Amino acid sequence: GSYIMVGVTGASFNHTNTSGAYTQSHSMMLQNNGCLYVAGGNTKMLSSFYSGTIITVELDCERRTVTWIIDANRFTEPLRANLQAPFSFCVDLNNSSATLVARK
Repeated sequence: GSYIMVGVTGASFNHTNTSGAYTQSHSMMLQNNGCLYVAGGNTKMLSSFYSGTIITVELDCERRTVTWIIDANRFTEPLRANLQAPFSFCVDLNNSSATLVARK
């Protein structure tokens, strides 16, 4: 099926892995069904998002947190110990017609 995942990866991210960013051991990805994947495992449900939703991902290196902002809702999680700098934002699109706009 089609899905969209947005999140952050650490220094050990394998950009050549074709099985998807959510399987990486050094990533935190939120899927559009609301599942938060950390280190390749489904840890909990945050909030689903749908077509037309604007999602903002904030990385706070000092506090070691990542926040997803979906509409007016904020979901903050501590960065896992295995996520080490340098960090990268990542998006995994599968059979999706999503539009990606990156802002700094």
